[in-house]
Amino acid sequence: MRVSEILNDMDEGDAAESAAAALDWLAGHGGQFGQFIGGALTDARGGIAVANPATGAPLAMLTDATTAEADAAIAAARTAQGDWARAPASARAAHLAALAAALRSEGRRLALLTTLTTGRTLRSTLEVEMAGAAECLERHAARAALLPQTCPDSKPLGVCGLILPARFPVWALLRSAGPALAAGNTLVVSAAPQAALPALLFAEICRKAGLPAGVVNVLTETDTGAHIAGHAGIDRLVVAGPALPKLDGAEAERGRVMTEAPHGPCWFIVDAEADIEAAIADLVDAAWGRPGPATAAGLHLLVQEGIAETFHARLQHRIRQLSPGDPLSPQTDFGPLTSPDDIGRLKALVESAREDGEVFQPDMDITERDIFPPTLVTGLSPASPAMQAEDPGPVLLSKTFRTADEAVQMVNAAAPRPAASLWSESLTTAFAIAPKLTAGTVWINAVNPTDPNVRSALEDTHAMDFLRPKSAPVADVAPDTLPPDTNASGMDDPATAISAARKAQSLKFTSKTRK
Repeated sequence: MRVSEILNDMDEGDAAESAAAALDWLAGHGGQFGQFIGGALTDARGGIAVANPATGAPLAMLTDATTAEADAAIAAARTAQGDWARAPASARAAHLAALAAALRSEGRRLALLTTLTTGRTLRSTLEVEMAGAAECLERHAARAALLPQTCPDSKPLGVCGLILPARFPVWALLRSAGPALAAGNTLVVSAAPQAALPALLFAEICRKAGLPAGVVNVLTETDTGAHIAGHAGIDRLVVAGPALPKLDGAEAERGRVMTEAPHGPCWFIVDAEADIEAAIADLVDAAWGRPGPATAAGLHLLVQEGIAETFHARLQHRIRQLSPGDPLSPQTDFGPLTSPDDIGRLKALVESAREDGEVFQPDMDITERDIFPPTLVTGLSPASPAMQAEDPGPVLLSKTFRTADEAVQMVNAAAPRPAASLWSESLTTAFAIAPKLTAGTVWINAVNPTDPNVRSALEDTHAMDFLRPKSAPVADVAPDTLPPDTNASGMDDPATAISAARKAQSLKFTSKTRK
């Protein structure tokens, strides 16, 4: 194309991001991966083929973990945990700070690999999963440095198992790895095949950052969590997805299982006084363009009756402008589904919704594989079977409400949801409704904020969650008892606490037990 032609039509052209950094890493391992145990990959046996959902091109062959490999991973974590827990808190803080620096260096490779394996757009991976990833680790590094003051005589749980979902694997991994490691625990990660490659790369980043062998271990399991759920060597099991493995009832009673925030569609509530254009922009972004962990399972839209017709008409217009395509291209708004098996399930959901609702799907030329068109279903009643779907994904289900009290009743009558997004220009209305909603996090005039300084229940896992119950936090810490250059108000100030940590302990970690 001539320069004059480009200037005339201002077409951006095809500027897809190169995946070379991720593909080179895969090629460096010969496209074959075993388990990551004790700081190294085991021999690969193959058996699980991982392909790019967007193209169907093969990416790698993974190895399904055996019982013996799971036992070995847990044993390696147990061996490393003693020295890791006995190390000064400042040393663990410095290690997490080094890991944060390594993550900044390798972050784009990790984002590219996540996009290749999950089919989510690179924009979504970078802006949702990787945004604030290093800051998250630095925050937990700061807390680790101050644990002796905030939780004196605290004891870590020991070996923690993490069941990693196919969606948002990096986010789920960092959310649990940061506080668990800060508290002196070690990790055994059980990853679904679609999440395994990012998890394995993260384990290698941990090794390069200097974390001792055995502190982070990764297993690939087709039946995710099968080998670590209920294992006697796991002191705390963290379930970071909707599928909870079959567990002995006594396991949960003993407090060994910690699930993440409730799973299910996020509520998106639009009051008559809302800024409609701003609400639609964020709704489209959260539902299709850049879904976050809270909206990974889809959204349920509640619109006040007085503006419903206008809102739905403008929303349909915006949906028509969405562009499917290559997840690596910045022009792509949405890519293929992570699991091709979801196509049939979503088609059945749409057909069910047609029985008592109106279905809108834009006329799109979708030539890529495993892409489901963005779908809006309106006119549904609260009792509609479609509204009971736990994972509508790209199918946006909408219903109306008359009063604020009715909206609250609709939300609270359903199972608890991970989050709700409430839109109203009247803060009086917003603050009257928000506290009444049974949701893990309630955002006002926002959804899926990516600013690492914006905290939510979805990200509020603390190192104290990974300490033994007898270790109670100290309510107040006298400033003169804190390490140098640190104060009580600096609890969440990474620069201050990490500076103190590095002064107290060099980055070098010793595995020798002090007598």
